[in-house]
Amino acid sequence: MKILVSDYDGTYNPYYLRKPFEKNRNAVDDFRKNGNLFIIATARSPKHMYEEIKKWDIKYDYLICNNGSIVIDSNGNIIFTTIFYEEYDSYLIEIISYLYSLTNYQSIDQEGKSPTKASYQVRILTLELTDDKSIFHKFGSKANVLLDKIKTYQNSNKRDGLIELLKTIKVSLNYSEIYSIGNSINDIELLKRFNGFKVPWSNPYLLLRTDIPTISSVHSLTKKIQQEK
Repeated sequence: MKILVSDYDGTYNPYYLRKPFEKNRNAVDDFRKNGNLFIIATARSPKHMYEEIKKWDIKYDYLICNNGSIVIDSNGNIIFTTIFYEEYDSYLIEIISYLYSLTNYQSIDQEGKSPTKASYQVRILTLELTDDKSIFHKFGSKANVLLDKIKTYQNSNKRDGLIELLKTIKVSLNYSEIYSIGNSINDIELLKRFNGFKVPWSNPYLLLRTDIPTISSVHSLTKKIQQEK
């Protein structure tokens, strides 16, 4: 088994050009049928990615969204997150405030702006969570389950989101069997760590990176990966 991690906009979906996109999608479908994993890593929120997935009938194994802030499997289960969602926020803030005297947080919507309605997210900016058995006695087992899914970083990125995913799913393969592809500055840390490739129309700063090779497309990379032994 091998893993391919691809940026979405401009890489897996090259600017909504139907033929190149469908060629990438078909190649990835074959890649997955051969027992490999495909992961989309994007700056988009889960909500916006689900719209694309439905529109284009995209098959995948995991999503890394919000530049690594949240990782979700193909069934919609949260694997890892630094974001508190509406259905959990008041409960979790109460728990964490009890443990850590929480003061440093802000409310944001899925566009990253201040919320204008009830639906919002809360991103914890500097908090470090640790194990504390007292939460079980005060808030019950549900608190432990929710807190287990949350870790915090000052700055999330796609590389760290992938590393957290690999820790969770515990796949038995070397990092040399994980490949990545992207076209923007926010892909660089991922590409440097995991056999990274850039596409020819990448951001100029990324194109100047001689340590990251260029490949023509996602479908070309799937062929390259499967040809390697």
